[in-house]
Amino acid sequence: MENKNNLVLRELYIRHVGGIQEARLAFRGNFTIISGESGAGKSSAVRALELLCGKRGSGEMILKGEEELEVEALFENLPSRLREGEALKDFEKDLAEEEYLILSRRTRKNGRSRGLVHSRTVPLGKLSEITGTLLSIQSQHAQLDLLQRERQMHFLDFYGGAPLLGFRNDLEDCIRESIAFEKNIRSLSEKREAFSRILKKQESLVARAEEAKFGPESESEWNQDLELLSQEEALVQHIQTLNGIFSGEEDSSRDILSLLERGSREIPPQTEEILGKERAERYRTLLDTSLESLGALSALLGGLLLEFHEEDLLRRMELLDARLELLRDLKNTFGPLSGKDLFEAFQEMRRELQWYYESQEELRGLLERRTEVHGKTKQVARELRRERQKAATELRAVVEEVLRELGMGDTFFSVLFEPRSTIRKTGAEEVVFSIARGEQNFSPLEEIASGGELSRILLALHVACPEGMLPPVLIFDEVEAGLGGESALLAGRLLKKISLSFQVILITHEASIAAMGDQHILVSREGENTVFRELSPEGRVGELARMLSGNSRNLKALEHARALLLEQGQFPAPLPKEKASSFSGA
Repeated sequence: MENKNNLVLRELYIRHVGGIQEARLAFRGNFTIISGESGAGKSSAVRALELLCGKRGSGEMILKGEEELEVEALFENLPSRLREGEALKDFEKDLAEEEYLILSRRTRKNGRSRGLVHSRTVPLGKLSEITGTLLSIQSQHAQLDLLQRERQMHFLDFYGGAPLLGFRNDLEDCIRESIAFEKNIRSLSEKREAFSRILKKQESLVARAEEAKFGPESESEWNQDLELLSQEEALVQHIQTLNGIFSGEEDSSRDILSLLERGSREIPPQTEEILGKERAERYRTLLDTSLESLGALSALLGGLLLEFHEEDLLRRMELLDARLELLRDLKNTFGPLSGKDLFEAFQEMRRELQWYYESQEELRGLLERRTEVHGKTKQVARELRRERQKAATELRAVVEEVLRELGMGDTFFSVLFEPRSTIRKTGAEEVVFSIARGEQNFSPLEEIASGGELSRILLALHVACPEGMLPPVLIFDEVEAGLGGESALLAGRLLKKISLSFQVILITHEASIAAMGDQHILVSREGENTVFRELSPEGRVGELARMLSGNSRNLKALEHARALLLEQGQFPAPLPKEKASSFSGA
């Protein structure tokens, strides 16, 4: 790790958070220590930063008697990967004009909050996203996070770098594609199944309609045909009746033409004498004329009967009845529609039927593609596991080396893999961080690790992180809890090592670690208020003495404190003299 100026978080302004009336913390070192007696309010600064990170705010966090809390952070010297990253994409212009970034959050007693970036209001989710790229808060809660297998997998995958993350992204794409296929297959199958319940009825209607050449004008035309055919049937019956009369089919003795012919032949000779010549002539003429007209009518009727075949009429009537029955069935299916509306509804049904036939091929294609995607998913999952195994081997070596530096030479670290029953978007296995002591078998962290072990493993993982995996500001809230003596000293050295690449802010009770910082801020209570003061080298002696013995005037503790600082290259005056900074809280 190269030694460089890692200052990114330059100032933190806190108002009405916890017991803090108002405070402005100016950070000057790569390794800043924050200390103070229990209950002084050290964690209030952490709570304030947690609010910037998106933690849910509530009225209970606001100083008693106040209506609103405010947290504001000033960031400078942002790495280019963050300035050009997705989180700050909407603020490129601000960053181009200014060399700093200001993030703030305000929360009222009713729980309502506002997030701001350079005084511009942003959703809290966006504020949290931006802050998350700039700083990380590691506390005893982070140790508990380390027990979550999802977090362990997340760490291992990012440790594996671009190749591993590439396979993971590919697997996520495969799973998304597979889910999409399953959804489409299920939707298509359900639609086909629902349609199949009415399939036979629709197939019959379509077949009948196509046979009848059903069109948009069919209803009107067929009703006209019905009217005309009814008239034709009546005319045929009329002709048949008249022809029957002329032909004497019902009673041959009443054959009109025969009677008239016989009557014409049998006119008495004395008709003129009886009727008179004129009337007799008229009688004979009318009789002959009638006989001629009726003969012509009888011939016409006979010819018409030959033209109008009863079987043909019956066939056409049956055909028309079938078409009219089709109309009734269509109306029963689509409702009281007529004409073009009825035809359009029929056309839609025909299109649905065509879709049903064609969807079988579509379904077959989806099933084949799903099989291909499943095969690809399994292959990518195998590749992902191989990359994880490779990363796990490398991570194990680094973590165990750091654990040896922390006095845990008899503790071994490993990453185990537990197969899952199904492949998920994160892989076909669970990632399990495990440790073993001495000759013991490896066991998951959550089953065996103590609080002190978790603290040191967490530090080891931070050291193992490749550049760019962690944000530039790391805040540790009493992560040395559970450690003491040599273990605490080793943890401090490791934190100092981390500060060569990151800005480290440590809230601690451990004097041996506090002496390693290049800036020391004291938190104390003045009445009801929490106050932050930067300590001079002389002031640090007294605070370290208090941390060592509980008494800042204890001579042995003062000598020990001075020795700790001298060991770290600090040169306090012979007598401890506290110096308050210019930004102490009100």
